[in-house]
Amino acid sequence: MIWRKKNWESVVVLIFGVLLLGAFPIEIIASENFTPRDQAEAWKWMEDGLKRAGIKDPKLEDGNVTGQLGNGPFVIYLAMVSSVKQVTASGNGGVEWYQFPSVSEGPGHVFWRNKWSAADSAREARRFEAAFKFLVRDAQVDMEAKAATKFDAFKVKAAAWRQQATKPEMSEEAHRHQVLAENAFQSKNVSKAIVEYGLALQAFPYWAEGHYNLAILAGEIGSRPGYDIAVYQMKEYLELVPDAQDARASKDSIIVWEDKR
Repeated sequence: MIWRKKNWESVVVLIFGVLLLGAFPIEIIASENFTPRDQAEAWKWMEDGLKRAGIKDPKLEDGNVTGQLGNGPFVIYLAMVSSVKQVTASGNGGVEWYQFPSVSEGPGHVFWRNKWSAADSAREARRFEAAFKFLVRDAQVDMEAKAATKFDAFKVKAAAWRQQATKPEMSEEAHRHQVLAENAFQSKNVSKAIVEYGLALQAFPYWAEGHYNLAILAGEIGSRPGYDIAVYQMKEYLELVPDAQDARASKDSIIVWEDKR
């Protein structure tokens, strides 16, 4: 059994891949018998488990796991994974995971229900979990390095933006996503709001209020991805408006998020 995400939710990880919003390390399992030696072994364990769960042609590409599930695609955006854990159903072993911004409902999951014994199924689940966490860590470390490079470049652009006497207006595309983000927020659809804020900032990265709002929403959701996104977005907000009245409070929020993550 494999969980499929809503179509709009699958957009969010692509947005943050473009925005390079940070890394979200997850602790690797401690047991020496279930800790992959390297990425190659981790992927072999995960690939085997996915195939047994019914995923066709699984691949590890650019930090993402892809494959085919029935007539549709199967994707795990590793850097956006907030948790991975073993689960059981009817005595069968399995693994469950969440991807930001869905951190409390709608998990992805796989179960092994073939001719294995319960012990074999549990063992496979443990190997799969360990491999999954190993690959998440690798993806997050890579994203962290890219995020640091992206932020350095953003600081230069933000400084140039602040010096402009007449600043360009937000594009129509960005404005459309702004409207959708604010409507989603008013409707208490936080995940949808996060997606739309991300799309707006992808189209118009100089929207300071958008960076601030996205930071607050991501920080409220929490989890390692949420806190990292919050930190990077608030830092970009402060680069655009370093003398904002709430600059001190915004810096304090960064301190809290960095501690929580």
